[in-house]
Amino acid sequence: MIMKIKKTSGWLAFTIVIALVVLVCSGFSTNKSHGEQGQQDKLLLSPPIEPTFVKDKKYQRLNKKNIDAFIQDWKEWSLELRTFSTDSVVNQAINRIMSECSDKDIPDNSIFYSMPCCIEISRYQGSFPPIDVNDEYAFFVEMRQALERFAYVPGFDSDKVILYMTPEIEKLLSQYLGGIRRFGSNVNRINKGRAAYLSRFFYVHYGHWGGYWILHSMPKIIFLSLYDDGICAYLRTSWCTGESVFVPYDTAKELIHFDYWIE
Repeated sequence: MIMKIKKTSGWLAFTIVIALVVLVCSGFSTNKSHGEQGQQDKLLLSPPIEPTFVKDKKYQRLNKKNIDAFIQDWKEWSLELRTFSTDSVVNQAINRIMSECSDKDIPDNSIFYSMPCCIEISRYQGSFPPIDVNDEYAFFVEMRQALERFAYVPGFDSDKVILYMTPEIEKLLSQYLGGIRRFGSNVNRINKGRAAYLSRFFYVHYGHWGGYWILHSMPKIIFLSLYDDGICAYLRTSWCTGESVFVPYDTAKELIHFDYWIE
Protein backbone atom coordinates (compact mmCIF):
# COMPACT_ATOMS: atom_id res chain seq x y z
CA MET A 1 0.00 0.00 0.00
CA ILE A 2 1.59 3.35 -1.11
CA MET A 3 0.41 6.58 0.51
CA LYS A 4 1.63 10.13 -0.06
CA ILE A 5 2.14 12.05 3.21
CA LYS A 6 2.57 15.83 3.20
CA LYS A 7 5.58 17.36 4.89
CA THR A 8 4.87 17.66 8.59
CA SER A 9 6.56 17.59 11.96
CA GLY A 10 8.74 14.62 12.89
CA TRP A 11 6.46 13.64 15.78
CA LEU A 12 3.32 13.68 13.62
CA ALA A 13 5.05 11.67 10.89
CA PHE A 14 6.18 9.13 13.48
CA THR A 15 2.61 8.87 14.79
CA ILE A 16 1.24 8.26 11.28
CA VAL A 17 3.79 5.52 10.63
CA ILE A 18 2.91 3.77 13.90
CA ALA A 19 -0.80 4.00 13.06
CA LEU A 20 -0.20 2.40 9.66
CA VAL A 21 1.80 -0.43 11.21
CA VAL A 22 -0.98 -1.13 13.70
CA LEU A 23 -3.55 -1.04 10.90
CA VAL A 24 -1.63 -3.58 8.83
CA CYS A 25 -0.93 -5.89 11.77
CA SER A 26 -4.59 -5.83 12.81
CA GLY A 27 -5.56 -7.60 9.61
CA PHE A 28 -6.37 -4.78 7.16
CA SER A 29 -6.27 -6.25 3.65
CA THR A 30 -6.86 -5.14 0.10
CA ASN A 31 -7.60 -7.30 -2.90
CA LYS A 32 -5.17 -7.34 -5.77
CA SER A 33 -6.15 -7.68 -9.39
CA HIS A 34 -6.25 -11.00 -11.21
CA GLY A 35 -7.69 -12.83 -8.25
CA GLU A 36 -4.77 -12.49 -5.87
CA GLN A 37 -6.16 -11.58 -2.46
CA GLY A 38 -4.26 -9.78 0.27
CA GLN A 39 -4.93 -11.88 3.35
CA GLN A 40 -3.94 -11.60 6.98
CA ASP A 41 -2.64 -15.14 6.83
CA LYS A 42 -2.11 -17.77 4.18
CA LEU A 43 -4.57 -20.64 4.17
CA LEU A 44 -2.98 -24.07 4.29
CA LEU A 45 -4.10 -25.88 1.13
CA SER A 46 -3.23 -29.44 2.05
CA PRO A 47 -5.43 -32.36 0.90
CA PRO A 48 -7.44 -34.34 3.50
CA ILE A 49 -5.43 -37.43 2.51
CA GLU A 50 -1.77 -37.13 1.64
CA PRO A 51 -0.28 -38.65 -1.55
CA THR A 52 2.06 -40.94 0.36
CA PHE A 53 3.12 -42.68 -2.85
CA VAL A 54 5.25 -39.68 -3.85
CA LYS A 55 7.58 -40.49 -0.95
CA ASP A 56 8.14 -44.03 -2.19
CA LYS A 57 11.82 -44.66 -2.90
CA LYS A 58 11.01 -45.97 -6.36
CA TYR A 59 9.71 -42.49 -7.29
CA GLN A 60 12.63 -40.45 -6.02
CA ARG A 61 13.34 -39.75 -9.67
CA LEU A 62 10.86 -40.47 -12.45
CA ASN A 63 12.05 -42.28 -15.58
CA LYS A 64 10.64 -44.36 -18.41
CA LYS A 65 10.64 -47.47 -16.21
CA ASN A 66 8.45 -46.08 -13.43
CA ILE A 67 6.42 -43.26 -15.00
CA ASP A 68 3.42 -45.48 -15.87
CA ALA A 69 3.31 -46.95 -12.36
CA PHE A 70 3.54 -43.43 -10.94
CA ILE A 71 0.57 -42.26 -13.01
CA GLN A 72 -1.43 -45.32 -11.92
CA ASP A 73 -0.70 -44.64 -8.23
CA TRP A 74 -1.54 -40.98 -8.80
CA LYS A 75 -4.86 -41.98 -10.38
CA GLU A 76 -5.81 -44.29 -7.51
CA TRP A 77 -5.03 -41.62 -4.91
CA SER A 78 -6.96 -39.03 -6.93
CA LEU A 79 -10.04 -41.26 -7.10
CA GLU A 80 -9.97 -41.55 -3.32
CA LEU A 81 -9.46 -37.81 -2.89
CA ARG A 82 -12.39 -37.11 -5.23
CA THR A 83 -14.77 -38.59 -2.62
CA PHE A 84 -14.10 -35.53 -0.43
CA SER A 85 -15.60 -33.21 -3.08
CA THR A 86 -19.15 -33.25 -1.68
CA ASP A 87 -20.54 -29.70 -1.95
CA SER A 88 -23.13 -29.98 -4.74
CA VAL A 89 -23.59 -26.19 -5.00
CA VAL A 90 -19.88 -25.50 -5.46
CA ASN A 91 -19.46 -28.42 -7.84
CA GLN A 92 -22.41 -27.24 -9.94
CA ALA A 93 -20.64 -23.89 -10.36
CA ILE A 94 -17.40 -25.69 -11.28
CA ASN A 95 -19.36 -27.69 -13.87
CA ARG A 96 -20.44 -24.46 -15.57
CA ILE A 97 -16.94 -22.99 -15.35
CA MET A 98 -15.29 -26.02 -16.96
CA SER A 99 -17.99 -26.13 -19.64
CA GLU A 100 -18.40 -22.45 -20.49
CA CYS A 101 -14.97 -20.96 -19.77
CA SER A 102 -12.73 -23.38 -21.66
CA ASP A 103 -10.98 -22.22 -24.81
CA LYS A 104 -12.69 -24.11 -27.62
CA ASP A 105 -9.79 -23.27 -29.95
CA ILE A 106 -7.42 -25.34 -27.80
CA PRO A 107 -8.67 -28.94 -27.91
CA ASP A 108 -7.76 -31.11 -24.95
CA ASN A 109 -7.45 -34.71 -26.09
CA SER A 110 -5.70 -35.95 -22.96
CA ILE A 111 -6.95 -38.97 -21.03
CA PHE A 112 -7.32 -37.15 -17.69
CA TYR A 113 -8.10 -33.75 -16.27
CA SER A 114 -5.49 -32.31 -13.93
CA MET A 115 -6.62 -29.93 -11.19
CA PRO A 116 -5.23 -28.47 -7.96
CA CYS A 117 -5.78 -30.87 -5.07
CA CYS A 118 -7.32 -28.03 -3.07
CA ILE A 119 -8.58 -24.54 -3.81
CA GLU A 120 -9.26 -21.72 -1.39
CA ILE A 121 -12.87 -20.70 -0.86
CA SER A 122 -13.95 -17.52 0.95
CA ARG A 123 -17.55 -17.02 2.04
CA TYR A 124 -19.06 -13.51 2.20
CA GLN A 125 -22.33 -12.15 3.51
CA GLY A 126 -24.63 -10.43 1.02
CA SER A 127 -24.92 -10.31 -2.75
CA PHE A 128 -22.09 -10.05 -5.23
CA PRO A 129 -21.28 -6.35 -5.87
CA PRO A 130 -22.19 -4.95 -9.32
CA ILE A 131 -19.50 -5.06 -12.01
CA ASP A 132 -19.19 -2.81 -15.06
CA VAL A 133 -18.98 -5.53 -17.71
CA ASN A 134 -18.22 -2.89 -20.37
CA ASP A 135 -14.94 -2.15 -18.65
CA GLU A 136 -12.47 -4.77 -19.84
CA TYR A 137 -10.33 -4.14 -16.78
CA ALA A 138 -13.08 -3.85 -14.17
CA PHE A 139 -10.90 -5.31 -11.45
CA PHE A 140 -13.00 -6.72 -8.67
CA VAL A 141 -12.37 -5.09 -5.29
CA GLU A 142 -13.93 -6.68 -2.21
CA MET A 143 -13.29 -4.97 1.12
CA ARG A 144 -15.67 -7.03 3.22
CA GLN A 145 -14.20 -9.46 5.69
CA ALA A 146 -14.82 -13.09 4.77
CA LEU A 147 -17.13 -14.96 7.13
CA GLU A 148 -14.94 -18.03 6.69
CA ARG A 149 -12.12 -19.37 4.55
CA PHE A 150 -11.47 -23.02 3.88
CA ALA A 151 -9.71 -25.44 1.54
CA TYR A 152 -11.88 -27.52 -0.78
CA VAL A 153 -11.24 -30.44 -3.12
CA PRO A 154 -12.72 -29.29 -6.46
CA GLY A 155 -14.85 -31.67 -8.48
CA PHE A 156 -17.13 -31.65 -11.49
CA ASP A 157 -19.03 -34.09 -13.70
CA SER A 158 -16.74 -35.59 -16.31
CA ASP A 159 -16.12 -38.82 -18.17
CA LYS A 160 -12.42 -38.26 -17.48
CA VAL A 161 -10.78 -39.07 -14.18
CA ILE A 162 -9.44 -36.00 -12.36
CA LEU A 163 -5.76 -36.17 -11.43
CA TYR A 164 -5.19 -33.93 -8.43
CA MET A 165 -1.94 -31.98 -8.48
CA THR A 166 0.14 -31.25 -5.38
CA PRO A 167 3.41 -29.29 -5.18
CA GLU A 168 5.29 -32.57 -4.63
CA ILE A 169 3.75 -34.22 -7.70
CA GLU A 170 4.31 -31.12 -9.79
CA LYS A 171 7.97 -31.01 -8.75
CA LEU A 172 8.56 -34.67 -9.66
CA LEU A 173 6.91 -34.24 -13.07
CA SER A 174 8.79 -31.01 -13.79
CA GLN A 175 12.11 -32.67 -12.99
CA TYR A 176 11.12 -35.54 -15.28
CA LEU A 177 10.38 -33.11 -18.13
CA GLY A 178 13.49 -30.96 -17.74
CA GLY A 179 13.75 -27.30 -18.68
CA ILE A 180 13.86 -26.29 -15.02
CA ARG A 181 15.60 -23.15 -13.87
CA ARG A 182 18.28 -24.14 -11.38
CA PHE A 183 20.92 -21.52 -10.63
CA GLY A 184 20.36 -17.96 -11.78
CA SER A 185 19.39 -18.06 -15.44
CA ASN A 186 20.61 -21.60 -16.08
CA VAL A 187 17.91 -23.91 -17.46
CA ASN A 188 18.53 -27.59 -18.07
CA ARG A 189 17.51 -29.31 -21.30
CA ILE A 190 13.86 -30.11 -22.02
CA ASN A 191 13.07 -33.73 -22.83
CA LYS A 192 10.61 -33.27 -25.71
CA GLY A 193 9.87 -36.99 -25.93
CA ARG A 194 8.77 -37.09 -22.32
CA ALA A 195 6.68 -33.96 -22.77
CA ALA A 196 4.91 -35.53 -25.75
CA TYR A 197 4.31 -38.73 -23.78
CA LEU A 198 2.86 -36.99 -20.71
CA SER A 199 0.62 -34.77 -22.86
CA ARG A 200 -1.31 -37.94 -23.73
CA PHE A 201 -2.39 -38.10 -20.10
CA PHE A 202 -2.90 -34.47 -19.06
CA TYR A 203 -2.31 -30.88 -20.11
CA VAL A 204 1.39 -30.08 -20.55
CA HIS A 205 2.70 -26.67 -21.58
CA TYR A 206 6.09 -25.07 -21.02
CA GLY A 207 5.85 -21.75 -19.17
CA HIS A 208 6.46 -18.81 -21.48
CA TRP A 209 8.74 -17.13 -18.94
CA GLY A 210 10.90 -20.25 -19.07
CA GLY A 211 12.15 -22.56 -16.36
CA TYR A 212 8.81 -24.07 -15.31
CA TRP A 213 5.84 -26.12 -16.57
CA ILE A 214 2.07 -25.59 -16.57
CA LEU A 215 0.51 -28.97 -15.80
CA HIS A 216 -3.11 -28.06 -15.00
CA SER A 217 -6.05 -28.45 -17.36
CA MET A 218 -7.66 -25.19 -18.43
CA PRO A 219 -9.44 -23.32 -17.09
CA LYS A 220 -7.55 -23.57 -13.81
CA ILE A 221 -9.50 -22.34 -10.80
CA ILE A 222 -7.29 -20.14 -8.62
CA PHE A 223 -9.87 -19.58 -5.88
CA LEU A 224 -13.60 -19.06 -5.32
CA SER A 225 -15.65 -16.47 -3.43
CA LEU A 226 -19.14 -17.46 -2.26
CA TYR A 227 -22.00 -14.95 -2.02
CA ASP A 228 -25.71 -15.17 -1.28
CA ASP A 229 -26.58 -15.05 -4.99
CA GLY A 230 -23.69 -16.92 -6.61
CA ILE A 231 -20.00 -17.76 -6.78
CA CYS A 232 -17.16 -15.65 -8.16
CA ALA A 233 -14.30 -17.63 -9.68
CA TYR A 234 -10.81 -16.41 -10.47
CA LEU A 235 -9.37 -18.36 -13.39
CA ARG A 236 -6.36 -19.00 -15.57
CA THR A 237 -7.84 -19.80 -18.97
CA SER A 238 -4.65 -20.63 -20.87
CA TRP A 239 -0.89 -20.60 -20.44
CA CYS A 240 -0.94 -16.79 -20.76
CA THR A 241 -4.50 -15.53 -20.08
CA GLY A 242 -7.07 -15.39 -17.33
CA GLU A 243 -10.30 -13.79 -16.18
CA SER A 244 -12.81 -13.59 -13.37
CA VAL A 245 -16.35 -14.89 -13.75
CA PHE A 246 -19.49 -14.71 -11.62
CA VAL A 247 -21.63 -17.86 -11.65
CA PRO A 248 -25.22 -17.18 -10.45
CA TYR A 249 -26.92 -19.88 -8.38
CA ASP A 250 -29.87 -19.45 -10.73
CA THR A 251 -28.79 -21.67 -13.63
CA ALA A 252 -31.12 -19.79 -15.99
CA LYS A 253 -28.89 -16.71 -15.66
CA GLU A 254 -25.76 -16.28 -17.74
CA LEU A 255 -22.23 -16.07 -16.40
CA ILE A 256 -20.74 -12.59 -15.98
CA HIS A 257 -17.18 -12.38 -17.33
CA PHE A 258 -14.81 -9.58 -16.27
CA ASP A 259 -11.23 -8.80 -15.26
CA TYR A 260 -9.57 -10.24 -18.37
CA TRP A 261 -5.79 -10.36 -18.26
CA ILE A 262 -2.86 -11.51 -20.34
CA GLU A 263 0.77 -12.16 -19.42
